[in-house]
Amino acid sequence: MFEKSREFLLRQNFNLGKRSKYFFFAIYILLVSYIAYHHELWRDEVDVWLFVRDTDIAGYFRYLRNSGHPGLWHTLLLPFAKMHFPNFTIQVIHISIAIASVYLLLFYSKFPDFIKLLLLFSYYFIFEYSVISRNYAIGILFLFAIAAFYPKRFEHPIYYGILIFFLANTNLYCTILASGVSIIYLWEMLESKKLSSEYIIAAFVIILGGVLMILQVFPSSETQSSAPRELKVFNDKAILISTIYSFSPGLAKFDFRVGLGFILILLGGIHFFRTKKVLFFYVYSFSLLWGFYTFIYINGYRHAGFILFSFLFSFWIREHYEDNEVLPLKSQKIITIRNIILLLLAISLMQSIQFAWKETRKDIRYVYSNAKEMASFIRKEGLDKTENIFATESADKGKTVLFYLEKQKQFYFPVISDYGSHMLWNRTMVEGEKMDVEIALNHSIEKLKDKEKIYFISTKPLSQKDSRKLLYQTQERNEFAKDENFYLYLIDLPQGKDL
Repeated sequence: MFEKSREFLLRQNFNLGKRSKYFFFAIYILLVSYIAYHHELWRDEVDVWLFVRDTDIAGYFRYLRNSGHPGLWHTLLLPFAKMHFPNFTIQVIHISIAIASVYLLLFYSKFPDFIKLLLLFSYYFIFEYSVISRNYAIGILFLFAIAAFYPKRFEHPIYYGILIFFLANTNLYCTILASGVSIIYLWEMLESKKLSSEYIIAAFVIILGGVLMILQVFPSSETQSSAPRELKVFNDKAILISTIYSFSPGLAKFDFRVGLGFILILLGGIHFFRTKKVLFFYVYSFSLLWGFYTFIYINGYRHAGFILFSFLFSFWIREHYEDNEVLPLKSQKIITIRNIILLLLAISLMQSIQFAWKETRKDIRYVYSNAKEMASFIRKEGLDKTENIFATESADKGKTVLFYLEKQKQFYFPVISDYGSHMLWNRTMVEGEKMDVEIALNHSIEKLKDKEKIYFISTKPLSQKDSRKLLYQTQERNEFAKDENFYLYLIDLPQGKDL
């Protein structure tokens, strides 16, 4: 039986052909678009859109320095938000980025076709870095663009430098990867004495990208009291969590798959051992990512996934150093390190596909956030008028409702004693999210006492009083951002009445 499997692998080599690849590419586009159509954006997605819509230049850099990420994603969205494109534009742009990344994977990478297909429908490609509109997918796009462009990096050094420049300014995880790619490239330039004007310009562009990134994320005096500034966090399970999340997402029970990622990482190190530059990037990127997760921050799949993508990128670029050792199964030997890795990676991706199916079904059947439901009620009842005053207990969560409204552009945020539409991510706003709902309401009443009434949006119910009328409570089943369930109250503000 083993011999028959060996013969099949060597004979077929799982080559899809161009037409078949386009077929699966089209299936991917349809699936991702369908899932995204049923996806309700949550607070982390809408914050960037509201920010670039309403901010000025001074506020732009203030926001980035407090949020902790460079602003390429923000800059991409800015013209569309400023020109008042419909808010679903953010999803269209994000899906387009994910589709472009998948195109590069399908048509420019040298992974075996069966691995490409498994990747296509795995969790990170079909859901986390496609449907969820954050600044992570744009980093994957530039990472894959660098890998696809790798054979021509010395033919067109300035273009290559520009790709690294953009990668460094997508998010902090990709900044780490960009620094590893930069070191390899500068190493190769010095090693082969490529010191012409083109290479000097390329080096300058790469360094400029790093400097710009630092200027954007270097903490300000008002930066939230967090790990990047004080290094008070130590997560002793970060390496375990990030590795399992990357290679075995959604693992439901404790079995051999827990160790699958660690085995793959170890075998990858052995596989790259003879290719010193790839090995350097591999060790460097894993060490810095794990260090970041351990001492600074990790919060779920969207952060941990860059362990997987560092692994994939290392495999992708290795072929350009050893042309005789490409990834497809051409060797007459079945049991090689490469083929064992491919087998284990296939098992890992099948687990990932299973989890992707589970999560996408949930997102289609249920809601990711109840903000859209609350906004729909407000619009249906004709409350979305510019003369109506809305206050919200939580700026971070309440802004998600604001995103779906057409006429309302700002809510009153008790935490800053002012109107706003997005988080500033400074200490005041982040720590103010802990404010009790009754305190938030009383503060709003005090500051808005010249009004006859206000509409108050909260994530928790208020105590019953005559002056408070519950207009609506969200009902849809929420399976993701479960703290984004909302209550809408009408608060009467007549003088002298007990509120």
